[in-house]
Amino acid sequence: MRQARHLKEGVLRLTLYCICTHSWYNVQHARCGCTEEIMDFTEIDNTLYCSFSKRLDGQACSLIEGELVRRIADFREHNKDGRCVFDLNKVTFVSSAFLRLCLMQFKTFGKNLFSITNVSKEMYTTFHVSGFAEMMHVARCRCPSQETTVLMQSRDYG
Repeated sequence: MRQARHLKEGVLRLTLYCICTHSWYNVQHARCGCTEEIMDFTEIDNTLYCSFSKRLDGQACSLIEGELVRRIADFREHNKDGRCVFDLNKVTFVSSAFLRLCLMQFKTFGKNLFSITNVSKEMYTTFHVSGFAEMMHVARCRCPSQETTVLMQSRDYG
């Protein structure tokens, strides 16, 4: 991948060119901690859903880590027994940096209150080989197109 960096009005725009797909991808990060393009938060019934998108490589994880930890700490402050669900429906790649973020939140919430859902078959292999699939609740995506979000509601997620 080739990179081009542009600094304009306090916003770092990183443009990546993928030689496999012959496409340019824009990754934007404002100094204020803006991470809307990579993750989104939804709070429903004492559960915090963290939806991620795109590639969760080392660079993306370093951009989102501060905001993710802050949002989860705020949630835990008001919901001591609340659950956290990482939704990987729109994620195409996870790195060891993302596995580290998962482990941090697993330690924060515990096994029964933290889960990862909508994991593609390819990414599930990463969670399985690392031992995370046995340690935490990791649910594969049940929909072939991965366009419908499946929220894990029980421990029976095959």
